[in-house]
Amino acid sequence: MAPPIVLSWSGDSIQVAFDSSDTVTAGFQALPDFFNPSAVLFRFVLDGQAEVQQIAVPYGLTTWSKAGLTYGRHSLTITRLNEAVYGPVSLTNISLSPSGRFVEPSLQPSLSSGRRILFLGDSITSGWGANGNSSCGSFQLGNANLLD
Repeated sequence: MAPPIVLSWSGDSIQVAFDSSDTVTAGFQALPDFFNPSAVLFRFVLDGQAEVQQIAVPYGLTTWSKAGLTYGRHSLTITRLNEAVYGPVSLTNISLSPSGRFVEPSLQPSLSSGRRILFLGDSITSGWGANGNSSCGSFQLGNANLLD
């Protein structure tokens, strides 16, 4: 994998495809000299199955991992869900079991036109309040989800 990829904004994502691996692991690390982030929400979609996980991101390395995969082709998309105020996080690596290899990801049908729309905005555009009882509630990590 290339040098660390910085995931700062809600909606930042990366997609990889791989085969011949029964395990995939992603490493995350907070960038120094910023806020002292305690956690960031990420959505992991592995072979179409989504799960949202809070990744504690102290200044050390934190990992997310899935084991017991079949030895076929797999696709993994990692998307940051919450706002930049929680601090930038670098995706330091994605590793596979020794027999695994990365392959070219398939283009999602929704992206095949080559057209994109970029939404610029504030907390509401970032999904603030999508998971909480009220968008006017307390400023908590679990209240924001860009994809809901």
